[in-house]
Amino acid sequence: MLRSNRGNRFLWLLLLLKLLAVMSLVAYLFLNVKIIAYLPSTRTPSLRESDPPGNIDAVAHIQAVRASEKAWWLRPETYRRKHGCDFSAVVAQFKPEELELNCVNMDQLEKGEFLGKGFWREVCKTKWKGREVAVKYVKKIHMN
Repeated sequence: MLRSNRGNRFLWLLLLLKLLAVMSLVAYLFLNVKIIAYLPSTRTPSLRESDPPGNIDAVAHIQAVRASEKAWWLRPETYRRKHGCDFSAVVAQFKPEELELNCVNMDQLEKGEFLGKGFWREVCKTKWKGREVAVKYVKKIHMN
């Protein structure tokens, strides 16, 4: 009989601990949901409203200048050298100037069927020396 009393006490203690764990988890989730629901209703002041007019004009001018500048990494002349293109050190180990298609003769390709696009480039199907290949082109909007 003593064993059953100890076992019952242990089971009640285990059940109580489980109940406390579940209640604390529910309370934690409830508080997080309540806080998350409250955040959109509070309006944080905008930094732009507190800036003096001179700072706003300066920021607008800097953004306009940056938008009008042509990105240097998109200019083909940045990569052209006497032997073809200027490649990174890793790519230069493979001697890309000896490849069939490089900066010297890449203008010979004609764009074929449009296959797809990403953020910077478009992929088109074209023919190169009788073979059908896919070629990535930098989008024209990034070249201007």
